[in-house]
Amino acid sequence: MTDTQRTPDPRSASTILNPDGTNPAATSINIPDSAHFGAWADFILGYTRVMRVVEKELRDAAGITFSQYDVLYNLSAAPEQRLTMAEIGDSVLFSTGAVTNLVTVMADHDRRVVFAHITEHGHEVLLVATNVILGAVKREFTDLIEDDELEPVSRFFARLRSRDHALRQPPYDLPVELP
Repeated sequence: MTDTQRTPDPRSASTILNPDGTNPAATSINIPDSAHFGAWADFILGYTRVMRVVEKELRDAAGITFSQYDVLYNLSAAPEQRLTMAEIGDSVLFSTGAVTNLVTVMADHDRRVVFAHITEHGHEVLLVATNVILGAVKREFTDLIEDDELEPVSRFFARLRSRDHALRQPPYDLPVELP
């Protein structure tokens, strides 16, 4: 070890801890086997590939990014189709500074809370973008799942999603009907 390489100080506030609160540097390494790591890597790479297609098609057809779509979706699905800016921040999957120019910001009557609401144009963009996403998802993801794979893949993704209760839960209120 050279002087520029250091072992993490277990007392350091920036030390990342295991879920059980133990310091990973002070415990034996717990790593996946190559088959499980390969499944994770394929998941990440496959997700990246699909999202690149979704992003390109959204930009080309609707002029928005997936992050911007996420804001429109959340506003559309919200009670009274409005959220505070803090609620938007808590509800979106990804965050960018560019999302605020898609919503109309309005102060409530006492001006202590700022709300965003979806406009008619926002509804139109949401509908176009939803159809673009569904088309890309069908071509790039669901058409590749064999009938006998659907149930175990769905169970796995549901189990993965359920580990974070802040994530959306079914049913997903899409602005279009699915077959």
